[in-house]
Amino acid sequence: MGGLECLTARFRTHRYAPHSHDTYVLGVVLDGADCFRHGGSRHTAGPGSIVAINPGEVHDGSPAGESYAYRMLYPDPRILTPMLAELGVREAPQWRGPVIDDPDLAIRLTGLHRAMEFQCPQLERDQRFLDVVSRLVARHARQPKSCATGGQAPRAVTSVRDFIEANLSEDLDLQTLAEVAGLGRFRLLRAFKRELGLTPHAYLLHRRVAAAKRRIGNSRGEGSRYTEPPGLSEIAVDCGFFDQSHMGRVFKSHLGVTPGQYRLACR
Repeated sequence: MGGLECLTARFRTHRYAPHSHDTYVLGVVLDGADCFRHGGSRHTAGPGSIVAINPGEVHDGSPAGESYAYRMLYPDPRILTPMLAELGVREAPQWRGPVIDDPDLAIRLTGLHRAMEFQCPQLERDQRFLDVVSRLVARHARQPKSCATGGQAPRAVTSVRDFIEANLSEDLDLQTLAEVAGLGRFRLLRAFKRELGLTPHAYLLHRRVAAAKRRIGNSRGEGSRYTEPPGLSEIAVDCGFFDQSHMGRVFKSHLGVTPGQYRLACR
């Protein structure tokens, strides 16, 4: 499915730090309740609720009670676009979410997730995926807009984003970022938070996690008779973390799994 990632989890004490994804977040809460902040408001998704978050939208997450369990999919917009073009949808959809009450669709989405987990035939998975996405768009998509937030941000914030992306392993400071933006430090902080929902430091950690995730996922193919794939400690330093322990804490706070668990899942 083009590298589509899935997560099955039960969280009792874990609390997600505010973060966003380059992908959509689509899933069903199976048990308990997921409490999260999104778009400046607090939401609670109980059993049978669909969680639908668009790329780039900042959110967190924690148990509303003792625990909650869910199944999540993280489809890349590049997977959806060619599929939806066949339905006449020319732009990446945006969900009205983040919490959707649609029992029929929740059952279909759960069935799709189980089919992928237990490696059903590819044709069945393709059909289930198309069925879920087409129904989701028909019932719960709002006026589509581009998933890329860069064009929405002021030029100064866009420049800082690009600079952070190009210097993930560097020990950046606010004065340097302000000079890149051509703004004062306080004005940059306000503009950055307003446009992206994250402070520059939180955004830097978010992009470092994304870089580490790519390195860990790609490293499964780097080993050979003569070379070994990079270790987690090497990836941590390359991506700008202090050490492997630092990467592990930040990685789990953003993704809900440790780097080691993610590497094992990729293998």
